[in-house]
Amino acid sequence: MNASGSTGEFKVPARTYLLWIAIIGLIPLLVIFRQNASNQGRPLSQHEFMQKATNDLIARATITLDPQAPHSRDIRGVYYRTDSDGRRMIENGKPVEVPFVAQVFLTDERLETLLSGAAFESKRPNTLLLNLIWSLGPILLVALLIFFVFIRQLKGAASRQRVEPRKASAEFAGIIHIDPEIVQRAPVFVGTDVPLQRLVDALERGESVDKFLADNPSVKKNQVIAVIEAGKQKMLETLVK
Repeated sequence: MNASGSTGEFKVPARTYLLWIAIIGLIPLLVIFRQNASNQGRPLSQHEFMQKATNDLIARATITLDPQAPHSRDIRGVYYRTDSDGRRMIENGKPVEVPFVAQVFLTDERLETLLSGAAFESKRPNTLLLNLIWSLGPILLVALLIFFVFIRQLKGAASRQRVEPRKASAEFAGIIHIDPEIVQRAPVFVGTDVPLQRLVDALERGESVDKFLADNPSVKKNQVIAVIEAGKQKMLETLVK
């Protein structure tokens, strides 16, 4: 034991573990949210996208190849803004670019044609993050359920502990009570820190009440007599039963 009286052990509360689990589980969600937020743009319909692709107005775009949706493609990129005559608008010597998103149905032939151009590239969805979310989701849910059940049990136990001393005090008012801060919740004589067990041990050794009172001056004689009488009454009730 060190000078401060502690054992030197470092214990991490259960709430801290759950907090770290929640943080780790949120990381993939934040990554996906950031990616989606950074790629947001003006939504294009199938007709608008095909028109711009046909007229070579797509500056650059990425087509997501999702095996679960072989023909419905998620496309994100930028296109060139045009004037009323269909010509590219120029500002500061550069074409004006507009971010866009589109959900387009593409046949394999059309997809191959687009990817053969310099403006288009393909990618596959990040299944690792999705699998990680699906894997951590149930774990986080179970951990939260355990946490709330555990906390409720602790609160219930604490409330029962608060009730127990009041019951003991009401039954032996002025004689003994149970104080959680005195002698590890052992019954003590009211107004003292003398455990009731000390009187029991003294009587078992054959000591007199006067000697016990002399050794424990904080205890009153009427308290000792009341405890002895209560013990006798309890014994008689047991014999009658």
